[in-house]
Amino acid sequence: MSKSRYKQGKQICSISEFDACKSLWYKWNGKTRHRSVLISLQYRTLLNTIISGRLYTAELIDNAKSEDEV
Repeated sequence: MSKSRYKQGKQICSISEFDACKSLWYKWNGKTRHRSVLISLQYRTLLNTIISGRLYTAELIDNAKSEDEV
C-alpha cells in the first residue's frame, strides 16, 4: 500500500469557510477528496460533515527530502 501524499490540515468549521477556501484537496473521513466531490454532495450531507468536525483541508506532504535520501 502506498503512503498518503497529503496530511490533515486546518479544520473546516462552516459552509462559508468551505466556500471561501481555495484548497482543491480535503481530508474527509481520513481519505483525501477533491473539492468537486464535496461540492457534488447534497447540501445536508456536506453540512452534517462540517458540523460533526470531519472535514479538513489537505496539505501536500513534502516528499522531496525522502526521495533525495533513497
